[in-house]
Amino acid sequence: IFLRLGYEFDNPSFGYSSSPETYVEAFRYIVNEVRRQMTSKQLLKIKFVWHSWGSQIENGLSLNDFYPGNEYVDWIGISIFQQVYPWQSQITDGPNEWRGNLNDVRNVLNFATMRNKPTMIAESTPFGGINLNSSNAQTHNVTDMWNAWFQNVIDLIEKYDISMWCYINCNWDSQPMWHNVGFGDTRLSINADIMRKWRDVVLNGKNQKFLMAGSLQNCDLGRKHGADIKLQQFDFFFGGCAIFIVSFCLGLVAFNALIGYKAPKSHETNVLLPKSSDTTTLG
Repeated sequence: IFLRLGYEFDNPSFGYSSSPETYVEAFRYIVNEVRRQMTSKQLLKIKFVWHSWGSQIENGLSLNDFYPGNEYVDWIGISIFQQVYPWQSQITDGPNEWRGNLNDVRNVLNFATMRNKPTMIAESTPFGGINLNSSNAQTHNVTDMWNAWFQNVIDLIEKYDISMWCYINCNWDSQPMWHNVGFGDTRLSINADIMRKWRDVVLNGKNQKFLMAGSLQNCDLGRKHGADIKLQQFDFFFGGCAIFIVSFCLGLVAFNALIGYKAPKSHETNVLLPKSSDTTTLG
């Protein structure tokens, strides 16, 4: 179980920025209580995740102000939505939470590296939709979504040896909670070029190895007459360095998601396939 306590603590919409001391105190309290009430064997199955929004932090605060300490954090997570787009570094106005850029993401990953913590992309999706319909894409004449978003994420995975990648694969606008927020439709299956490159790079790539990624090898192959193909429900696989999940709940809204766990370069890959459930709840 990867337990994200107070995830996206630096997201201004969540209110933690007004009192980072309280956030740190609450994080430590929960970790201490879990450790107190569970056996050593049970604790081996739980990893505490400190999950950053990966954007600019308000009120002159820094990541250090929110950090509970190495003894309380097992993994460091990050959200990647709009930050990796090529135009993000030029955005200086608008809502603060959408002004994050690649430097903000690198800041979190460097923070994790300095503390020798494994990292995960805990949430990710190309903000604005997979077909580049956003005004920013049109203004900057960007037409290649793979290079504008996916390749940038994969480059980060390789550079920082990120061990887990969660891609939220859904039509956000079909969800009442997210309708007209701006996420758009990020399903891989609605863009043939993205699907082809996903198979070439993620499923069959030579540089990175995504464990269990082959579970999506038939995604979109059965489309007929333009009808949408629903992603299959896959089992939950967990081993020493392997996890792949499709389907998780975020808050009260269920999305289809792809989570690929890439074995760190320094670890041997061991994959176990225990009895499993069809859905898993994270966060």
